[in-house]
Amino acid sequence: MGTIWEQFAIIAVFNPEIHLKLMKVTAFIRKTAKKNDLDSKATIYFRLRDGKKDIKAASELFICPNHWSAERQGYKDRVALVSEEEKMDLNHKVQALTRMIEKEYREDADSEWLGEIIDKFHHPEKYKTEEELAAENPPTFAELFDEFLEKHSLPTSSAKASMRLSKKRMKRSVPRTRG
Repeated sequence: MGTIWEQFAIIAVFNPEIHLKLMKVTAFIRKTAKKNDLDSKATIYFRLRDGKKDIKAASELFICPNHWSAERQGYKDRVALVSEEEKMDLNHKVQALTRMIEKEYREDADSEWLGEIIDKFHHPEKYKTEEELAAENPPTFAELFDEFLEKHSLPTSSAKASMRLSKKRMKRSVPRTRG
């Protein structure tokens, strides 16, 4: 008879109205190392499988092959030569990238798409819009003041000089963040 999940899978196969999420993302390495080799590094690859689709792409994450656990998809439990912070950081990155691939997945995904998702994870700034970049770096008071002076014509040169002097005084009294 099987477990409840096996029974459900059998029912789902014969019932087209039930859609199972068959897509699976895994992390793996291709390199092996000798037992005492702690200097070599292996690239962590990501694999997406969905039905007959099997896509692989390299990430920018690296690990010593002797420290890799295929079951945990990260560091082995008892690796004493690597700090806990470094182990947690890599394990969290692998998990986050796996979740990102699962979240962004679409039916027409291919190896180019997977490579782009991985690149987006490692270099999100490349994929930000101008609005997002502007929101992260709002203009300083001095920049806004200069823009105001450019847009609005002042009647006399003494008025312009007076405005520039006011700007200098304000810059001195405002704590500096940038600009």
